[in-house]
Amino acid sequence: MIHLAKKLIFDDDPLILSIQESYFRSNDCLSIKGCNSFYKNRQNAAVSSGGVVSYVSDIILNEAQE
Repeated sequence: MIHLAKKLIFDDDPLILSIQESYFRSNDCLSIKGCNSFYKNRQNAAVSSGGVVSYVSDIILNEAQE
């Protein structure tokens, strides 16, 4: 799934990409150049499960600060 997220971001160049059931563990999260990530992973799970992550383009964050 990580490869699909990277492909979507680099091919389609969305401003925001949200993924549910991200399956990251604890405080892990994939970082993608040009995006900030906001995530909530399932804590204390024996195996990776659940979780959500949103990648927001730096373009949006830069415009919001101006």
